[in-house]
Amino acid sequence: MRLILPFRPWGFVLVLTALTACGAERIFYYPNRILYADPDKAGIRYNLVNYPSANGERLTALWFPAEGPALGTVVHFHGNFANMSNHFPASFFLSKRGFNLLVFDYQGYGASEGKANRKNTVADGLASVQWVLEKSTAPVGIFGQSLGAAVASETTARDPRVKAVVLESCFTTYRAAAKHVLKQNWVTWPFAWVFPPLFVRRTLDPWDAMEKISPRPVFLIHGTDDQIVPSWMSEKLFSRAKEPKRLWLIPGAGHMECRRRAGRAYETAVAAFFADAFKDKSPG
Repeated sequence: MRLILPFRPWGFVLVLTALTACGAERIFYYPNRILYADPDKAGIRYNLVNYPSANGERLTALWFPAEGPALGTVVHFHGNFANMSNHFPASFFLSKRGFNLLVFDYQGYGASEGKANRKNTVADGLASVQWVLEKSTAPVGIFGQSLGAAVASETTARDPRVKAVVLESCFTTYRAAAKHVLKQNWVTWPFAWVFPPLFVRRTLDPWDAMEKISPRPVFLIHGTDDQIVPSWMSEKLFSRAKEPKRLWLIPGAGHMECRRRAGRAYETAVAAFFADAFKDKSPG
């Protein structure tokens, strides 16, 4: 996730304009329609699929079938920048480790219709879970990164059919995320204590969703050098969550750099977490 605010001497004027009741949400969404990575050119087996969100807008997604018998299905909720063609490489390893994988674009991202906002992204997440449940009887988990982790937490809390969730680089609340970004520059620093409380709503936040996920397992992952979403936010969410839960702080990793920093250990840990959560633990 990257929250971009104007950091020039006249930046406070633009901040005042942007952080209004109608515009504050915009700092969380940076969609585009650029094709970054093409699975066709990489020789990857996939299907491009479409399905409606709750408001009827059509969503676009990439469906990667598991290599070999499927252990389950994972839905990837990507970050706030670009579109799924920029993000599917971060989760594709799951299809190579025995999981079906769905990577979708929120409304307004890529070829998906509609407009991104907090309510719509959660609706899109719920619609994506519903689509995979209609396609397969395999157990379903969610893998969310950055903004996607925030959306994933609320989606998991709302849909009890989700068996497990991985939240990477997740912030505690939208308001706290906005405040942290404003504090990063001396020009916007004074506004950090004024504008988030006034213009960034306290609703659909990971902080409120965490307690509702139990008894399903949650795995929080965060880089200790994350300058965009500080790792203490995952630590606070971990303290809020109920068992079963796990926290992995990866030394030296910046924002969305956990997999690059930890390498195969990251892929192994995430895949093992879902595999264990998807096992049938019923008596007998």
